[in-house]
Amino acid sequence: MSVLSLSILSITNVDADVSPYQGKDYFRIVVEVDGEAKSTCLGNSEPSSLSVSWNHTFHFTTTRASRVLFSIRAFALSTGQIVQIGEDIQLSVGELLSRRDATNETSLTIMGDGLTYGPRLNLVVTEAAERVLPPNIVPVHDCIGQLRVLAASMTNSVQQKRSLANLSVAMTVQRAILDFYPTGHPNRAGALSSLASTLWMCCQVSKNDAILSETIKYEEELVSLHPPGDPDRHSALAGVAGSYFTRYQAQGNVVDLVSAIRQGEEAIELQSKDHRHRRMYLGNLALCYQERNTLLGDEADLHRAIELQEEAIALPASGGPDHWLQLSNLSKSLLARYRLRGSLDDLQRCVVLSEEAVSIQPQDHPDRGSMLDALGVVLTSRYQEQGNTSDLEQAIRLHQEALSLILPGHPSRPIATANLARDLLFQYTLDGDLAKLHRVIALLEEALAHHTAGNVYRPLSLGMLSFSLLTRYEVQGNSDDLYRSLELALEALPLHPEGHSERPACLRHLAICLRARYSLQGNVQDFHQAIEYQEEALRLMPPHHAERHRALDQLSCSLHRRYRLLWNKADLLQAISLQRDVLAMMPPSHPQRIYSVGNMAICLHSSFELSQDMQEFNEVIALEQEALSLAPRGHSDRNQCLANLGTSLQTRFDYQGDLADLHQAINLQEEALELRISSNSIHQSTTTAYLANALLQRHRTQGKNPLVPGTKPLSTEGGANDDVVEAFRLYGTLKGLIPSTELCLAAREWVYHAELYNHPSVLDAYQTAISTLDRYAAASSSVVRRHQVLPPGLMTLVNDAFSCALRKNDPETAVQLLEQGRGILWTQLARFTTPLEELSSRGGDGEVLAKEFRRLSILLQQFTTSQETPGSNSGDSSRSLTTPVVRRDYIELEREWSCIVDQIRVQDGFARFLLPPLFAHLREAAREGPVIIVNTSKYTSDALIILHTQSPIHVPLSLDQEAIINLSSRFSRLIRDFPSASQKVESQDSDSQSRLREYRNMLITQLRFLWNAVVQPVMEQLEDIHPIGGRIWWCPAAQFPSLPLHAAGPYRKGQKNLSGLYVSSYTPSLSALARARSRSTPSATLSASQPSSASDLPTFALVGQAKPLTGAELQNVEQEFEAIREVLPGSMSLDRLDDDLATDEGVVNVLQTHSWAHLACHGNQDFSQPFNSSFAMKNGPLTLLRIIQTKLGNPEFAFLSACHTAVVDKSTPDEVIHLGAAMQFAGFKSVIATMWGVDDGYAHVMVKAFYKNMFEGIPDYRRAAECLNKAANRDVVGSVPIDQRIVFIHIGA
Repeated sequence: MSVLSLSILSITNVDADVSPYQGKDYFRIVVEVDGEAKSTCLGNSEPSSLSVSWNHTFHFTTTRASRVLFSIRAFALSTGQIVQIGEDIQLSVGELLSRRDATNETSLTIMGDGLTYGPRLNLVVTEAAERVLPPNIVPVHDCIGQLRVLAASMTNSVQQKRSLANLSVAMTVQRAILDFYPTGHPNRAGALSSLASTLWMCCQVSKNDAILSETIKYEEELVSLHPPGDPDRHSALAGVAGSYFTRYQAQGNVVDLVSAIRQGEEAIELQSKDHRHRRMYLGNLALCYQERNTLLGDEADLHRAIELQEEAIALPASGGPDHWLQLSNLSKSLLARYRLRGSLDDLQRCVVLSEEAVSIQPQDHPDRGSMLDALGVVLTSRYQEQGNTSDLEQAIRLHQEALSLILPGHPSRPIATANLARDLLFQYTLDGDLAKLHRVIALLEEALAHHTAGNVYRPLSLGMLSFSLLTRYEVQGNSDDLYRSLELALEALPLHPEGHSERPACLRHLAICLRARYSLQGNVQDFHQAIEYQEEALRLMPPHHAERHRALDQLSCSLHRRYRLLWNKADLLQAISLQRDVLAMMPPSHPQRIYSVGNMAICLHSSFELSQDMQEFNEVIALEQEALSLAPRGHSDRNQCLANLGTSLQTRFDYQGDLADLHQAINLQEEALELRISSNSIHQSTTTAYLANALLQRHRTQGKNPLVPGTKPLSTEGGANDDVVEAFRLYGTLKGLIPSTELCLAAREWVYHAELYNHPSVLDAYQTAISTLDRYAAASSSVVRRHQVLPPGLMTLVNDAFSCALRKNDPETAVQLLEQGRGILWTQLARFTTPLEELSSRGGDGEVLAKEFRRLSILLQQFTTSQETPGSNSGDSSRSLTTPVVRRDYIELEREWSCIVDQIRVQDGFARFLLPPLFAHLREAAREGPVIIVNTSKYTSDALIILHTQSPIHVPLSLDQEAIINLSSRFSRLIRDFPSASQKVESQDSDSQSRLREYRNMLITQLRFLWNAVVQPVMEQLEDIHPIGGRIWWCPAAQFPSLPLHAAGPYRKGQKNLSGLYVSSYTPSLSALARARSRSTPSATLSASQPSSASDLPTFALVGQAKPLTGAELQNVEQEFEAIREVLPGSMSLDRLDDDLATDEGVVNVLQTHSWAHLACHGNQDFSQPFNSSFAMKNGPLTLLRIIQTKLGNPEFAFLSACHTAVVDKSTPDEVIHLGAAMQFAGFKSVIATMWGVDDGYAHVMVKAFYKNMFEGIPDYRRAAECLNKAANRDVVGSVPIDQRIVFIHIGA
């Protein structure tokens, strides 16, 4: 390596009259070696000699191979335009050295468009081991002076006009001056300072990030030229600190903010206390700390900012023109500290400082709007602390004035908009004016639209909008508001990381959203998560935090609510303790005291339920009376206070019988209901039910006792029954309200009292309750979640409704109510698979509607059958329905789908499309034989025979509900302990045989009882209208699905059991049977003769898994397969899937490509999560949910030779959620399943007998029930124990 020295002597042949030079005042040469560029200072042309002189030397460290580039730039002072003259010259160092003459001089001619004679660049080139100045080269110092004069002129012009053109000239000149002073030159520091100042001015005008970065580069170099101990170092540090902070504000890189703080701290440490710029240094550094506190929430940053600001305003020169800004900044810092520590002194000083700042700021200052907005924020905080509404009103006026000054497009407008919205929200809580709430949300939507991702104020906008939407949801009950609120809250949480001062508030609000979603959907996991968030928030809040009392209150409420769910007394005791802490922190005048008083009353009410201490309950009422006094007319929470006090007075009446309490309770509930109706509150149904109950209670108290069921309805004539008339009028208003848990419970209350009073509205009550459950379940976007949110009492409600309609001699309504209520989950799944061939065939609008319906139904079905249970491995976690974004997608899709359904219903012949079926349609299920519904309720037990062309036949049963429950329990225990169901009994020892005979006799005893009490009364009605040997279908409800109705009989010689009279099948519902029959397939149309070819036969697949991933090995799967092959016709093909190939995915593929399937494997029924019931495969479970997700090709018949494939979920027995029902829903028209455990040692015997019967004739799924009946009751009687013969049942067509 060597040092190459290039001395630019001059340019000749510069003709000012030639176009490229015309109007150009100055020229400069740029030399670049291996990417390192240097340039001369400006030189003006000498017209007489057509030349420009420099004598400017550059030094580069090079090799002979280094590339050198020369170019000439021309500059017009009048326009600020810089252009290149000619083309660049490029050559290597070796080439350049070879062109020198004896004096080391050489010339380069530059050519290009518009140049007749190219300018000649004259230079001296030397090469040495170290840097030297070539002899006889004297710099042109007067050129530098000229440049300095020009730079000063441009700078003055910029300061006056802030012209970008002049700034460009000034930067060019300053760069030229800097080029003349290389590193190490004593004048370089001055040149750097001047250039940095010029660049800084350019940044202020142009907002150019590249120029700002260049400024920082030069300022950092300037700092390095002022080492520690240099008296000017503090000035250089302050300059680069300001530039770093400016770049942070523009780009948001926290590294720049940290650099600004580091450089600023060193600057003020070096600066003397009486320096004339110290106040400015202190203020700028404080702003950096303020910003970092806002970003990261570090309290130490806030304290340092306050310390710096306090010193700044205490300086003697603090009365300057920007004193108002210093006061305002200190006020903001004190306000932030107040929110952390809750110090009233900080808050009061904030108000004083902000008011002083506003008073001394010039009225026409461009930041006047922001200053007014800041004062409004401070007054709002004082209102929150002290409750003086004049502070709130003044704050709103200030925010409105601020917005009038901060025009659209100004960066401060979004935050000012959000501040006004917040204060209007506070005002809404006082006067309940919904128009204000709607305006609040509109303002916050506007603010959020401007606070895009990465904006420092986006977290604030997200939180405020989320809170406002939740408030509107709580008033109006629109679930869209709740889901959007939750979505925004979830987005805001990661923007407040651990240690951020606002994280506790974010956690608390998110917890409230989750609690609201729990109330809507009933997923208790939401509730547990909410409490975890609230506990974390409380841990993060210091003891004197201004919001600590609210956090305590919210956690107390959640713990109390969980106590009401799980009845853990520890939750209740902790809730009461926390609430007492809250009340101790709130004086009577505190604006938030109303909420804590009410919540304390609720907790003590629960405690009273345990203690029955009336003194404790009187404290409850005293607290609720205080709460009501704090909610005058117009207060948004008055309706809740009225309802709470009314309910408590009604309870005290129950204990003490004072009519004055009951009268007052009614008056309070009436006022509460009026307010809730006017605001369309989601709690309207609860208040309606409480008021109706109170009226009926007053009626009973005044001597008008209710009638027992079965007597004549109460007369509604005369004043004596006015309370009854009004109560049931109120109950009638429940129809059409928004579905929710509260509405479900209110409708149940209506049902209870309508039954109690034998009121004519009783069927309306049942219809409303069941419809509400239907719509409430539909609000959940997956079938798993729908099962979870169904209330525990659903099934008894449906069973009672069926009984009630029969008692009213209305069997058709009984069928409709039972069908709607007991098949909610399957029916809602089926609506997305409804065929529309007829509508599509009409063409035009019909075809378009059918196509759109199918598209939306496919999308909704994907949502509905999504897996949400813990441990799911369904794959696409990105579509988890627990995320609010996906939840909103579901709502929007469901809304589009509903709109299409409405349009289809106006088409001719489609008026009842997807509405609950009428009896006229349901009776089609009995086209091929009677369907017998059996049901029990707390009122009656009944059988109803549905016939295709005749009226239903009602058969009252003698057993009551308790007897049937006991029968079901006895039967379950017997089957569980049956010897052949739990162990192989192959030995011939007398004890084993005796035990088997004992259990066989007990089983037969139970089957005889079932015959006598249930089946025989039905047969007595049936034998006259349906031929012996025909088919019948059982549709069991309540506890009946667990009883083997098909196996009932007298079990005596000379008497026929049911299986000898009729061929029994089961169906989960009438609709399910109708759907199974509606799907026609080629093999279903086979004639009575043999099929014409093998292609007409069904495609048959055997699926076996003897060694699943979990579970015991099955010993006889191969024996079962061999038994099938022995009886299989030679013309019928058979595919086999077993061992390692029998995975969940493999089985799904088989089901999609074969019309018949036989599964020999373990079956597992999951009672806690029935949609997780499964077949055990090599790689894990094939779940019920996966089966119903699968789109099958042409399914007809499935034999499920596995345990527990037709066992019902005891919590919702009428839903019949088991593997057999899933196979039928997936498309199989005919299914053989098992009611309990199958003994592997006998299964193959039953299977062989069944298929032998099936293949003796034409293979037809419609013969499956008959073939099973023959196998179980004729072919294997002597070889298979009775419990293993009757375990198999037939489901479907």
